[in-house]
Amino acid sequence: MINTNINSKHNIMSHNFFISHYSKDKPIAELFSNALRRITLEQINPWFSSDNLGGLKPGDIWFNRIISKINQSKAVVSLLTPNSINRPWIYFESGIGQALENCEVIPVCIGLKRDSILPPLGLYQCYQLNDYRSVVDFFSKLLALFEIKFDEEMSKGVIEKFVSDISKINFEKEENNKEKKDDGTLRACFMNYPPACMKDAKTGKMSGIFVDILQKVCDNIGKKLEWTEEVGWESQIDGLESDRFDIVGSPVWANSNRGKLTIMSIPLYHSPIGVFVRANETRFSNLDLINSPNVRIGTIDGESAELIAKEDYPKAKIISSPQTTTISQILHNLATNQCDVVFTELYFAYEYLKKNPGTIKNITVTDPIRFYGNRYMIKKDKFQLQQTLNIAIQELIDRGYVDKVRTKYEPTPLLFFRDPKEFEPFNFNTV
Repeated sequence: MINTNINSKHNIMSHNFFISHYSKDKPIAELFSNALRRITLEQINPWFSSDNLGGLKPGDIWFNRIISKINQSKAVVSLLTPNSINRPWIYFESGIGQALENCEVIPVCIGLKRDSILPPLGLYQCYQLNDYRSVVDFFSKLLALFEIKFDEEMSKGVIEKFVSDISKINFEKEENNKEKKDDGTLRACFMNYPPACMKDAKTGKMSGIFVDILQKVCDNIGKKLEWTEEVGWESQIDGLESDRFDIVGSPVWANSNRGKLTIMSIPLYHSPIGVFVRANETRFSNLDLINSPNVRIGTIDGESAELIAKEDYPKAKIISSPQTTTISQILHNLATNQCDVVFTELYFAYEYLKKNPGTIKNITVTDPIRFYGNRYMIKKDKFQLQQTLNIAIQELIDRGYVDKVRTKYEPTPLLFFRDPKEFEPFNFNTV
């Protein structure tokens, strides 16, 4: 049940709460927010990402804004509908709220029966809003959380309209493999991931290997390229599933989980992954010695290095950093003895050593631990788009355009390769 015993920390917080919802349920989030604002005379401040006025704005770092808003909220109200019940991001946002000491997680069912909600959200007191009395009961308890008196008589007209509007919403099953009408625009999200994808902080201009090639592909197939938002590793797939964008326009490496949830382009080029340690490290005469509880592997949440650590070295201790952490920072953590091993592309180690010579070394110079193909990631039902992109990319590879663009951004040879068979060791002693 909703805890109405507010402690002192709650009292000094503003009356914020976060509405977790699926993008197709935006009309419900709007009705919910508007009703509560009117009932409380703007005393509480609901926030939801798709709000045209206060939600996400162009240029926002989507993941960071979501986390910030949840951290500022007394409650996460999770809107559970036939549209959202299987959407992982609802559960992710609710999980963040649950981890906060002074934040309540409140599942609300609309168009679903309360007893159909499975754990983990099914373990909470769920509120099913299907008639006037259920809405009155829920609103009164929610307002008590914010220490706001609920006046049913004053609120009656607002609640009756809310119930009427909610009852008119039809939840239709999505047709399999049905794609939206093509308006000629390819919507791409991105991560700042040099030298493949970079956004100038001052001008907003996009550049990099993947940027230039995707723009050329769009020119050749007659599409307009639109860069929509910056994302983190773990939010890429959810953004594709919720139709916020059509493609991840920065490099993605293939793995089994991504293969189940998305489709991918052919690789533009390949990245050898080295095993980096401090320059004075002598423990690892062979890689098997990394698999020890006494060894700390530095990773970033959701990044492929984390998978390497879990698959190859399950006994080692993983020191994981948030998605917003840069690879340069992870290498700095290595150099300053905050971890012992880092798996990363040769490019990032090269850039780090240019500024910090003699601090780290690659112990897999001639035999990289992985070779990853750098690909675009696409929503899983867009097979026609995948086919079109693959043919257009292959055409650019055959013409030598991809190699030309890669060479333009590669600071020195032997950091990237068209094919793993072309691999030659890079001598970091020359940096």
